[in-house]
Amino acid sequence: MRQVSAGVYETAGLRGEDHMEDRHVIVQALGDDAATSLLAVFDGHRGPETAEFAVRKQNPSFLL
Repeated sequence: MRQVSAGVYETAGLRGEDHMEDRHVIVQALGDDAATSLLAVFDGHRGPETAEFAVRKQNPSFLL
């Protein structure tokens, strides 16, 4: 079985450090399947609300 290593690095743009609007999700094993992972970045254009909603509501079962 192949392994996947993942990490996260964030940096804010010209609007400053307090304006990071992107969110991410890393799920190393979906359900009982250790061979399936979910890595996602939600781009928060013009505000973090939509990206935060996507992170809260994401449901990996749609991939199964």
